[in-house]
Amino acid sequence: MKQTLHTNSAAYLLLCIIAACTFQSCRYGISEALNRGYEVSKRSTTITDIPTPSDAEGADSYTCVILTDVHYGADKSRPDDRFLTWLDEKKTKPAFCLVLGDMAEHGEKSEFEQYKAFADEIEKRNVPVYGVAGNHDLYKTGWRYWKTYVKPYNSYYRFYTQNFAWYFLDSGNGTLGEPQLQNMIREMQADPRPKLVFTHYPVYGGGIFYFALSDTKERALLIDTFARNNVKTVFTGHYHPGKPPFNFGSFSELVVKGFLDNAAWIELHVDETNAAVSWTEYGRN
Repeated sequence: MKQTLHTNSAAYLLLCIIAACTFQSCRYGISEALNRGYEVSKRSTTITDIPTPSDAEGADSYTCVILTDVHYGADKSRPDDRFLTWLDEKKTKPAFCLVLGDMAEHGEKSEFEQYKAFADEIEKRNVPVYGVAGNHDLYKTGWRYWKTYVKPYNSYYRFYTQNFAWYFLDSGNGTLGEPQLQNMIREMQADPRPKLVFTHYPVYGGGIFYFALSDTKERALLIDTFARNNVKTVFTGHYHPGKPPFNFGSFSELVVKGFLDNAAWIELHVDETNAAVSWTEYGRN
């Protein structure tokens, strides 16, 4: 009896520690954790092809900039001006900007309005902005605001440049969901181009527990599909400290550092002629 009580107490304590770390690291409360809004299997089922950003269309080489976890509504000092100053000082502007989810902290309309104001400032520099859905974006049914304020107003989409196919996946619920997953597999199998993939949750991210996709079957299917269908690099967010590239053999995954926490972003250098990419990381550290 004493052993059973001791075991149950230890298990409860461990659960409390995990829950506390989880809520603290992602800065959300019970209401946000439990109110996840619209399910991915209802919003992302078939990929949408969108126009290629004009400055990348037909270009042999160019850059784009990648941010993640901007978290408008969080009680933290913002690095927005620092980023816009960096953008203003660029002699050659990036062809476009990607934001890999968590535009909002609590899924509130006012937070998405703040994100849109920031995106508008970037677009004033002739740099179009595209986003993917993050878990915080879905709190309090934030999806209705995400699809109103975040371009291209679609969470599962693709565009083509000269030699690359750019895939943007919806993992905001911590899963792609069966409809999106199966559609993505079919689309990639029919698409011989080298591919770049962008999503919020890491597929593996070097083995970071809570902060990666948790369904092992889904992860295995994604890794197999990416390996078999010419995916070059997967770019993700969600884990704010970031992770160096993890090599799967035929492709790699980079967890980009969070913009708000680290004043960080990356500039992706795209070589269409050789179907290759490299990147430069910017940030406080």
